[in-house]
Parts: sequence; structure tokens; C-alpha cells
Amino acid sequence: MPRSRQPLLTSAFVRILAMQALFGASQACYVLLPKFLATELEAAAPDIGAIAAMYSVAVVVLVPTVGAGIDRFGRRLFLLIGNAVSTGSALAFAWVDELGPAVYLLRGLQGVGFACVFIAASTLVADYVPQRLGQALAVLSSTMHGTSATVPLVVESVADSSGWSPVFVASAVCAAGAWVVSFWIRNRTTCAASRPVPAAGMASFLRRGVAWRTLFVVSMVGVAVSGLMVFIQPFVLERGIERVAPFLVSYSAVAMAVRVFFGGWLDRFDRYLSTTGAVGGYTLLLTLVPWATSAWLIPLGALFGVVHGAFFPAFNAMGLQGTDPDERGKSVAIVNGSFNVGFAAGNFGLGYAAAAWGYSSVFGIAATGMGAAFGMLLAVRGAERWSLAQRPGGPAETRRNPS
Repeated sequence: MPRSRQPLLTSAFVRILAMQALFGASQACYVLLPKFLATELEAAAPDIGAIAAMYSVAVVVLVPTVGAGIDRFGRRLFLLIGNAVSTGSALAFAWVDELGPAVYLLRGLQGVGFACVFIAASTLVADYVPQRLGQALAVLSSTMHGTSATVPLVVESVADSSGWSPVFVASAVCAAGAWVVSFWIRNRTTCAASRPVPAAGMASFLRRGVAWRTLFVVSMVGVAVSGLMVFIQPFVLERGIERVAPFLVSYSAVAMAVRVFFGGWLDRFDRYLSTTGAVGGYTLLLTLVPWATSAWLIPLGALFGVVHGAFFPAFNAMGLQGTDPDERGKSVAIVNGSFNVGFAAGNFGLGYAAAAWGYSSVFGIAATGMGAAFGMLLAVRGAERWSLAQRPGGPAETRRNPS
């Protein structure tokens, strides 16, 4: 079937988007968590970084299990598990009133929820829309950015007027809604557990050289995003800029717009060039952050939105092209896990760097890592070299559903 003729907004895909939008709204309630930690719990930079990192640590630890489990037992089961965990942890956050182990534990549980839901949803999209994969993944991720572009404004206003407990309760309500919608989502492929020939395990999958290149590049993006999403908040507060939501909103709104309006273009244009250009853009913009003023926060957020909006749909589609249905969960898990390896390492390491050398150093370190990733992409040329369908010793195979 020609790629242009494959329907995109089928009823099944719309149900996935509805679930993801509700889950994204729940997650977006925590975009301003660093502000909550700094103002309500009086957390220092290392504490803010460590708490934020717990989310990513949980994702990284679970990625092998979730990726293999999604391929073996089906996608919907993990949607239900992830949304249930997200609901419970959000409710528990409403009773947090001091900095302690509970904060670390609850943030880790939210990472568990994200790992289950996002990997399962992305895998379902690859099952349903393999021939318009870049555009479909762009639309899926745009639901998360759409909520991140709107929810923080409401959260900041509600928190300033009524405290943070209503914010966390609202997060629980949204996650519960996503859990309900998950019952109307069906698996497209047969569970690997019911097939006579088992799929390759995660360990075998990781032996492919491209998996390690993916780990490096995407983990560097994770470090960069940890600086942007976590440390830019105390950075601008330290400079006397009280409203941090406008930067995050412009960042998310533009990333969403890029994915909604240019998602189809990402399928037609060379995915390798899109990815490489986005990584170069990250590198350049990170070097400019320390000189940002209040007047430049919104334009800077918008520019970051452009590069972030282009990177993940192009890179994810590049990695998924040619993969078999019983390997898609592991493929998505590797990209998601790589990002969270970098995000966790960035939160831990950059928190201590900020304490030692100031918040400005955070962005220089992140820019250096992105520069190294840019160099690797230039050295390993071509989208086919980045497909996670690639077997050791041979080129990427496109045996089923090429995208």
C-alpha cells in the first residue's frame, strides 16, 4: 500500500491519542516540580537533581523488562499497569509536606508509569501505522507536548493561589481517565507468548552495534533536556525572573506544532538529515542559554521546541524502520531507555555541577555532550545504519512492514 494512502486518524489511533493526552496531562502537572521542590520543600540543587533523576532511573531499570514484556504479553496490559501506578503515585504526592524518602520513591513510581505507558503506546503506533511511522509518532508525542504547553500555566496559577495538593489530585484524575480509556485499546499483533517461535531476547537485541550508538546519541539528548527542563527553572529564579512557565510553554507549544504540522514532512524528508540537524541545533542553542534574559526566554524556548520537535519522531522512525512486530517494543524501549539514562545522569551530575560552579555551567556541559553526539552522527552516515532491525554483521533487514 502506498504510504500516502494509509489512513492515519483511524478509530484505533484516535483512542491511543485520547489515552496519551490524558496521561500527558497527568505527567504535565509535574513539569514545575523543581519549583515545588525549591519553594515548598526548600530543596537545594543536588536534591532537585536527585529527585528528578529518580524518575529516569526507574525508567532505565525497567526498560529491558517492559520492552520485552510488551512484545511478549501485549501492549494493552502495560497501558493498564502504567496508568494505575501513575494514579496511585499522584494521589500520594498530595500528602507530601517535607523533603524525605517518600518524594524520591513517588517520583520513581511515576517513572514506572511512564515507562509502561509511553513504550506501549509508541509500539502500538508502530503496529497500526507502519507506513506513516514518522508522522504517527510525531502526532503521538505532540499530545504530550500539547499538555506540557498548557497545563504548566494552570498549575502555576493554582499552586500560587491554592497550594500544590489540588495539582496532584488533578494529576491523579487524569491518570485514572487514561486507565479507563486503555480498556478500549486493542493489541494489533499476536502476543509473542502465544507464538511457537519465541522472539529474540533483549540481551541479543543489545548486541547489535547500532543499539550502542543509539544509547550514546539519545543519552546526550537526555542530558540536554535535563538541563532545559529541570535546571533552567532554578537558574531563572536565581536571576530574579519569577515566572518560569513561559519558557516551558513556548518550548512545548512549538515542539507540538512542529510534530503536528510537519510530521508528514518528516516521513518524506531524509530522517538522518532531520536527526543530525536537530542535534546540531541543540548544541548551538545550549551555548546561548547562560546569556538569556527574561525577554529572550520565550524565543529561546521556541527555538528549542523546533529542534526537539524534529529530533524524536525522525530518530524513532529511523530506528524502527524494518523491525518486526515482535521486536518493536524492544526498539522503542532502547530509545526511551537511552534518553532516560542521559536524563538521570544529567540530573545527578548537573545538580552537583550547579552547586560547585553555578547554574550556567550546566548548559556548557550539556552543549559539550551534544557536540559529541553531533560528531558521531556525522561519522556514521545514513538512516539505514541506525535501524534497530540491523543484525550483527549485516545490513538492516526490512522483512515486514517497511516504513
